[in-house]
Amino acid sequence: MPGSLVGGMSDRKKSRAKVAFEVLKDAAKQHGRHFGSRMAAAIAYRTVFAIAPLLVIAVSIAGFVLGGDAAAQEALITNVQEVAGDEMASLAEDILMTALESADTAAVVGVLVLIWTASALFIEVQRDLNQIFHFPRPEEGGIMQTVIQRGLGVLWTLGFGLGLIALFAANTAAQAAGAALSDFLNMPEWVVGILSFFVTFAFVIVVFALIFQSLTRNSLPWRPVWIGAVFTSVAFSAAGYLLGVYFRLFDEPSALGFTGTLVVLLFVAFLLSTVFLFGAQVTQSYRELVWDREDSYVFTDDQGRHLQRDADERRVTVSLTAVGTFLVGLLIGLRRK
Repeated sequence: MPGSLVGGMSDRKKSRAKVAFEVLKDAAKQHGRHFGSRMAAAIAYRTVFAIAPLLVIAVSIAGFVLGGDAAAQEALITNVQEVAGDEMASLAEDILMTALESADTAAVVGVLVLIWTASALFIEVQRDLNQIFHFPRPEEGGIMQTVIQRGLGVLWTLGFGLGLIALFAANTAAQAAGAALSDFLNMPEWVVGILSFFVTFAFVIVVFALIFQSLTRNSLPWRPVWIGAVFTSVAFSAAGYLLGVYFRLFDEPSALGFTGTLVVLLFVAFLLSTVFLFGAQVTQSYRELVWDREDSYVFTDDQGRHLQRDADERRVTVSLTAVGTFLVGLLIGLRRK
């Protein structure tokens, strides 16, 4: 009996490994079929133009919460430095300073232009995700449809700023809690670093899950979304870590001047965009190869729609509303402090 139990557990592990391999293999095939490299190049191109507006918007919202742009700029640059090293932090600071000076020349018009420019990045990401998840493209509706689409992009741009503030708050809370535990239990300082890492990692998983759900035209089942978000977070963190190691060891961009830094920026954006899109494709491959084949939808109504899928869609709406309410409440609470 114990032997058969061990054998059964071994078979299940082999089966899971086989499923994971098949999902990754199918994701790689579909990534090439969808011209994933071309999608990543388009996102990287949009990122180069959107990075300055996104930095300005993030600093503006963070400055509103922290009580000044100087503290927000310092926090933002410090986080970039920890992830990508001194060279990319210096580049981000230069881009931010230039963008802030340009925005000050015409405050209202400048802010609107910045937000409008940054929204193009999210529209591009939405278009690519809809293609990966096989959702139909929105019908062309003329000027009004374009304005609505841009408006949604603007909301996502502002949401990016709120998400960054939530990340700062989560990191600060994790470091404070870790420091308190370290002092109380006489733990080494690396405990604080581990706690902060896991809090950040969990936050990034939630962010990717929300992106997959809310930037696509239709709702997705939550289990494939969470699995894809975990995979994307692991791959994204690994890519970011390797880039950080590279930039700490080599300083070629500074030797090549502006052209070198621009090329490096494009390369970083392309690499991270590729990881993100492949993570989305893993989500879709898992959904098709595993989720859709499971007999989880038993009851259907007269129109042939799945009642369980309808329940999933309702949970999606409730979850997104709850997350949005939490972010707004966090912003107001921090501001009052």
